[in-house]
Amino acid sequence: MTDLVDTNTLAYSGRALTAAQQAAASVGQGLLVHRYQEEFARHDLVTGQVLLTVDDVTRRAHYRNAHQTFAKLLELGVLPIVNENDTVATDEIRFGDNDRLAALVAHLVQADALLLLSNVPGLLRNYPDESSLIASIPADRVEDYLEFAKDRMKKKVLGAAEAVQGGVKRVIFGDARVSNPVTQALEGRGTVVS
Repeated sequence: MTDLVDTNTLAYSGRALTAAQQAAASVGQGLLVHRYQEEFARHDLVTGQVLLTVDDVTRRAHYRNAHQTFAKLLELGVLPIVNENDTVATDEIRFGDNDRLAALVAHLVQADALLLLSNVPGLLRNYPDESSLIASIPADRVEDYLEFAKDRMKKKVLGAAEAVQGGVKRVIFGDARVSNPVTQALEGRGTVVS
């Protein structure tokens, strides 16, 4: 692929989305989904790419269509790989972070649980002291815990509350740095919002 497109020329800076950024996103999304397909194929799993914009989960007709697509993929045993559709998104209609997108998709597919991975084991009362892990947060009391959340973790906590309020039973913050992070999170290592 890089023989066809010099990905260095697609680099950008600044906040506003431009045609160059959207073009870079189209290249990046293709490379990313190809990598997922290769990795999951090693486990005999088929993946399908689903690109979403805010409209897809906020406008009724789009929401219904997205819901039907996810339902059919899951019925067929296909693992959906979800990403924001940066090739058509503008600053005004962006999710802004993957945790919010994950929360909205969890609601869309009526998931029982949502796992959000990070570079820390969960919400820490005294960051970066990992022994200060907060094991459980009631979704209706998230505001009481925001003082402990820094930057991206604050978005995770707010996204988790949004997911639980939307019907997801629990959201788990897991540590992506450990081996088998999904298994460890499901075994109770991390912070659970419910």
